[in-house]
Amino acid sequence: MFDTDSLAELDSLEPGILLAAALDRIDIAALQGADRIVALRALDRMTSHYEAARSLALAALTEDEEFADLDSVEVHDAAAAEARIALRLTRRSAGADLDDALDLRDRLP
Repeated sequence: MFDTDSLAELDSLEPGILLAAALDRIDIAALQGADRIVALRALDRMTSHYEAARSLALAALTEDEEFADLDSVEVHDAAAAEARIALRLTRRSAGADLDDALDLRDRLP
């Protein structure tokens, strides 16, 4: 288990492998008060980290070489279909997730 005396260090760890490893060693149920808040903030940072990576991966589906001969609507539909199958999403959810990912990729640095 993670040393609860150094739990405050979680706030200083950037999302990534070190934070993920630290969180994996924590027994959340055994924490008390403020330590639970520290752990919750760290879990939330990791969630955001992985959601950003998921969005990048979704957007990258539209850049697949096999879609090179398709127009933009067909590329979007094909990429959404790939996401739908891979992630077991509904058609609507896959399209919406892909739209969000493309919007984030295009708007943010």
